[in-house]
Amino acid sequence: MSMQGVRAVASGLALRLALFCDLASAAADCGRLSPRDCQEREARTLKANYLRNLQFVDQPPSGDGYVEGVDGSLTVARSLSGPPRITGTVTIEHLVGRFRHRLASSRDVMQYGREAKVAGTVTVRSGRLAIYSPVDIDFWQMAALFVDRPVRGEASPDELLLKGWKRIDVEPGSTVRFTAQLIAVGGDHLLLLHAPDGEASDIEMTLLPP
Repeated sequence: MSMQGVRAVASGLALRLALFCDLASAAADCGRLSPRDCQEREARTLKANYLRNLQFVDQPPSGDGYVEGVDGSLTVARSLSGPPRITGTVTIEHLVGRFRHRLASSRDVMQYGREAKVAGTVTVRSGRLAIYSPVDIDFWQMAALFVDRPVRGEASPDELLLKGWKRIDVEPGSTVRFTAQLIAVGGDHLLLLHAPDGEASDIEMTLLPP
């Protein structure tokens, strides 16, 4: 992909995140604020609104668990440059503790390390379920896309970087819509699941195009 294409993709991702965060002050009139102060204000607004809309944690629970009775049908569509698109269904009879469930795998080294995400619905019949999605966002650079006089070439302030995990909670008997970033390990793409009560049973996921 060309550098122009990379920038276009980055701008598109930033715009979708800004809309998710309900950034009402995008391209705002900063009055007498300096360009740097204006961009910092926008970045702080983005970060505050983003955190307001989700459960954020620094680290997921530790430990290794396991799953039993995995079934379903998944389709993985791959391209030469883009991320894999994973759709279909997954059912898990029993989850114990924390487990990284593999949704896709490839032996093609060109596919290694590519970012991928899934979106859809999830239900659990017994026990609570938590899905963890890695987060790595630079709100300073994102804010530069929405101010009249962006500041370029400066290191992003540490307090405007966010690195950790988004937690999606699923209560027994409920159906939850979710979007999650997958963990890339070599050619594998993994979804991090956790049973906060120790065990969870009869988990069903329907994955749609993100």
